[in-house]
Amino acid sequence: MFTDIHNNRRMKYTPGKGVTVDLEPTNRANGLTRDLQGRLLSCEHDTRRVTRRELDGGLTVLANSFQGRRLNRPNDVVVKSDGAIYFTDPWTLQTPQEQWDLTFAGVYRLTPDLGTFTLLVDNFVLPNGLAFSPDESVLDNQRTPGGGHIRAFDVIPSGVLAKQSDRVFADLSGSEPGVPDGMKVDGGRQRLLRAARAASGSSTRRARSSAASCTGSLRPPISRSAAMTGERFTSPAAPISVP
Repeated sequence: MFTDIHNNRRMKYTPGKGVTVDLEPTNRANGLTRDLQGRLLSCEHDTRRVTRRELDGGLTVLANSFQGRRLNRPNDVVVKSDGAIYFTDPWTLQTPQEQWDLTFAGVYRLTPDLGTFTLLVDNFVLPNGLAFSPDESVLDNQRTPGGGHIRAFDVIPSGVLAKQSDRVFADLSGSEPGVPDGMKVDGGRQRLLRAARAASGSSTRRARSSAASCTGSLRPPISRSAAMTGERFTSPAAPISVP
């Protein structure tokens, strides 16, 4: 499952069948993930909210404001093994900062019962992709001032981030086009996968080990902005054709 953001639709890839439209429109949804019950969570750009598609087809709004002010433009979302929901909320529209409802771009945590909504970090310029380490002791977050950093925070037992542990996991700036974007962790090989969207519109996918060394690079044939979800995603032998 992945979002074709600019075309305002969600796509579904089925091995042997190819790609079909799963939902249209999507409120220009970006990041997707599933919770422990298999329900689909979406970060919706146009409505500036995080939603959950229930198993019966209903829609639940998980977050659309913080302390009475509308969120900026939620981007990516992950769910911890205890059911807690973490998401990023950058401002990615060409609107002067004085016109924002909030005065910062944040990273948030929502408890499994949806009863407690916590701002974890507020000093990112454009927080984007999120991923936990395989043991969930570290939360990685992409994009900082300058655009080339992946930052890492230790996760304390209560689920919030130890701000004093803030560090640069990887500096991906350099001659290659693009900046860090969505990412996933391969728990078996303990590799952090990072996606970089190039300024030219093409995309680059890079794999990085826990020591932040580049282990490989792949430039797929499509240039759409997309966010994917799924228990497992294996690249098909042939390029995916998106209608």
